[in-house]
Amino acid sequence: MPKPKSWFFKTIFILVWIFLGAFFFYKELLLPTHAVEAKTLKPQVLSEKVSQSVVETLPLVQNISPNLASAIQISQTVPKADDYTINLPVLMYHYIRSGISQLDTMPFSLSVTPESLDKQLSYLHDQGFQTVSLNDVYEALSQGMPLPPKSVVLTFDDGYRDFYTDAFPLLKKYNLRAVSFYITSYTGYPTYMNWQMLHEIHNSGLVDIESHTVDHFQLTKLSPEEQKREIFDSKKTLEEGLGKKIYFFAYPYGDLNPAVMDLVRSAGYKLAFGTKVGTTMKRSEMLQLERISITGSDSLEQFIKKVNPTGVVVQQNPIVEQQANPAATSSARPQAQ
Repeated sequence: MPKPKSWFFKTIFILVWIFLGAFFFYKELLLPTHAVEAKTLKPQVLSEKVSQSVVETLPLVQNISPNLASAIQISQTVPKADDYTINLPVLMYHYIRSGISQLDTMPFSLSVTPESLDKQLSYLHDQGFQTVSLNDVYEALSQGMPLPPKSVVLTFDDGYRDFYTDAFPLLKKYNLRAVSFYITSYTGYPTYMNWQMLHEIHNSGLVDIESHTVDHFQLTKLSPEEQKREIFDSKKTLEEGLGKKIYFFAYPYGDLNPAVMDLVRSAGYKLAFGTKVGTTMKRSEMLQLERISITGSDSLEQFIKKVNPTGVVVQQNPIVEQQANPAATSSARPQAQ
């Protein structure tokens, strides 16, 4: 009869084999297939699968070992694009006229006399500033194309007739380029440029006519359908009337929000300008670019500081156009010719 001690070791040996058999049986038949695949995948292949879709591979990640999971870096945010930035003064004018009393604060602020404009343009000409086009600005921001060291953009909002009678001759005198942001429904009113004038300044090669909406309403106060009409129809009218593509836009009163910007983008505009004060142009903000308002109270010294290439700005608060602009509501429009 064997000794009890030997039977004890034999029993332990048999139990170990039974345990191992049960373990491998469980591994092969019961363990989820995707968990086995996760252990056998090469690390670079697993990383590629994870990067394709976090949602699709989430069960895979949940079932792999903690060490392997921690080694996989998963980002659910889109990397921020290179926010290319340039420093460029974009000057904003409205009326070019004389005889406005300083007591009439808003009209005076929005009015630069022909004499002051002459001195300002003379300074730009004599100091070697180059008036670049908005297409130049777009290529600089979108593609990194260099601009001349002393670049400046001249913009005139609304399309007043005094641009044709007083500003346009000075642009020709100094051979400087400018942009006229035009309100398309006002071609028949005596204080605004008509189609004959628009064609003349356009054909000169010095003035780029671009969109400032149909009626100059505050866009954020309109319905989506009205917003679309103001943004899309003004572009179409100018394109048909001038035989050119319209790619640039100015928001009336600088009034905008994300929904308005989305419509501007979908209409096909490349750049859009508000009234926020500054000279910093960012690739990420091409539909809400800054400008510098030139006002009736600016001396030549103040003007020089505003066009300083380093971006030094005297004006700290943007000039906001009067909300009771005669061109802003249908009930207060100027009388047609």
